[in-house]
Parts: sequence; C-alpha cells; structure tokens
Amino acid sequence: MDYSTTTTEPSRANQRGFSLMEMLVSTSVLAIFVSIAMSSIVSLSKSSTSLINYQDMNKQGRSMMEVFSRDLRAATNVYETTSTRISFDTVTSDGTSQKVTYEYFPNADILYRSINDGLREIALEDASSFNLSFYTLRGDPTTTALETKRVEVAATIERKLLSTKNTNYFVSAQFVLRNHRVSN
Repeated sequence: MDYSTTTTEPSRANQRGFSLMEMLVSTSVLAIFVSIAMSSIVSLSKSSTSLINYQDMNKQGRSMMEVFSRDLRAATNVYETTSTRISFDTVTSDGTSQKVTYEYFPNADILYRSINDGLREIALEDASSFNLSFYTLRGDPTTTALETKRVEVAATIERKLLSTKNTNYFVSAQFVLRNHRVSN
C-alpha cells in the first residue's frame, strides 16, 4: 500500500486580486478614456459659449443699428461729424426737439448714445472698432456736418473666450438723413 500524501497548491484561477501589470494597463486605459471625455466636454462647452456670444453680439448689433437708423432718419440738423462721433437734432413724436449724440470711446470699446447732453446710455459694448463715414447728397465723401446727407457705420464686436476671440463684423447701408436739408 502506498500511503503517499499529495499536497495541492491552489490554482492561479482560485487566487483573488490583480497583478501589478493588470492594474497599470487598466489604469492607463481608464486615463485615456477620461482625457477623451474631458476634452470633448471642454470642446462642447467652448462651442456653446461661442454660439451664445455670437447670438448676443448679433442681437446687440441689430438693436444698436435699429435705434441709430431711427434717430438718423429723424435728424433735422447735424452739428458734428467725426469718424467716432455724430451729433444732430431730432424731432420727437410729440413735436419737441432733442439733441442726440453718438460717441465711440476706443479705450473702453463702448459706443454711447446721449440725449440733450444728458445721461449716456450704452448703445454698443465690446466694440473693438467703430467708424462713421459721411456722404453728400450726390454720394461724395464729406467731413462737413452741413453737407452730410448719408451716414455709414462700420464696426467690429469682439468677445474673448478662453484663448480665442469671437469676432462679429458689420457694415451698414448708408442711412439717409431725410429731414436734414443740404445745399448739394
């Protein structure tokens, strides 16, 4: 009779836990997936913010142009015309006269509108450039307030987004000063 004893070692399949190599590989794969997910989230967030900026800049530009064109169409007397400032009289719906001034401040990137040299309201923010061009009745460029019959606006609105800028350019048609009498 053979009474030999055999000892069996537990097989590798019965052991619990992970080897160091398995942990390193799974951690690396997880890190890659997390970095891809984070870059996607950052990209989506940046795109969303950029879209909101463009919508807001378009809304602000349209609103400014609407008020500006309404004021110019009602202008009766033009006092001052520079590339960044225009002052003129308008007649309100109740028949009273008021002085309207638009002035661009490049250091602040803001276009202001004021009535009767009183309180200024912001007509356009984040305007990195703003330029007024003036034309006579015949369409010739002019710098004289008395000859001005048409006005054109060119502006750039910029908003910073992380390391980039969202930029919106707009140029108006020439607004005709209907009530402003000129000699030529």
